[in-house]
Amino acid sequence: FPVTNKHCGKCHGVDIAAPKGGIYLGGEEVDCKINLSAVAAVLSGRMPPGSQLSAEDRHGVVLELSEAK
Repeated sequence: FPVTNKHCGKCHGVDIAAPKGGIYLGGEEVDCKINLSAVAAVLSGRMPPGSQLSAEDRHGVVLELSEAK
């Protein structure tokens, strides 16, 4: 997830022992409910906090999370 890790990895990435909100994006397991929650947060503009994603990056995050297997 290159775009997702760029914008979300600091708080929810593979190197985080205790990800914020219990939302872990990465690794072997994919949790569809978490991915849908992350997509909703990105689309609503709530995530990532403190920054606005460009339309291209927002599309990239949504695409990566929706295609995760």
